[in-house]
Amino acid sequence: MNRGKVFTRLNPFATERQVLFTQLTPAECSERLAARTFRAGIIDIYEALFSAERYPIYGSVSERGFTLGRLVSLRYPIDGWLHADMLHIKARGRFISRGSGTSLPVSISFHPVAVFLVLIIWGFGVGLVVLAIQRLLPAFVPVGFFVLWGGAYILFLLQSRDVDKFLLNFLRETLEAKEMEQHWRSSR
Repeated sequence: MNRGKVFTRLNPFATERQVLFTQLTPAECSERLAARTFRAGIIDIYEALFSAERYPIYGSVSERGFTLGRLVSLRYPIDGWLHADMLHIKARGRFISRGSGTSLPVSISFHPVAVFLVLIIWGFGVGLVVLAIQRLLPAFVPVGFFVLWGGAYILFLLQSRDVDKFLLNFLRETLEAKEMEQHWRSSR
């Protein structure tokens, strides 16, 4: 894993952007992705969690673009836990027709709900610090909170460290695509 990438991932607003290119048309890209993507609904989610071998990716695919995430099987709980995507990293992109094929600008980032929850939890910790400064709480409470939450956050980051590679490899294989360019952006 790239060392700079780990530190960039600490920022919940970090976004990786890549542009892929394929010889397929946008319609063919959409068809291929849709065929290998589990379109999860509320009722289908139980089936999806036990059929991750058949559909390793879930999300939505349209003629214009896609939003994809990695599906983790509950059939093998230990393996599922080790490869879980606790921060819900998503790959979003669109299909842009280019003369001899299709260009796919792809962005990979945390799901907005995960970002919101991370910010809420960090905000709660800041509230504990304020209460400790005003001597309404013992100092060990916010310290303990940040040690526990910081440890859990680092664990979640380590646990989902290869999800972006998994999603990009899935796109490359499914669409027979090549990389055109890649860069990180630290904030939105």
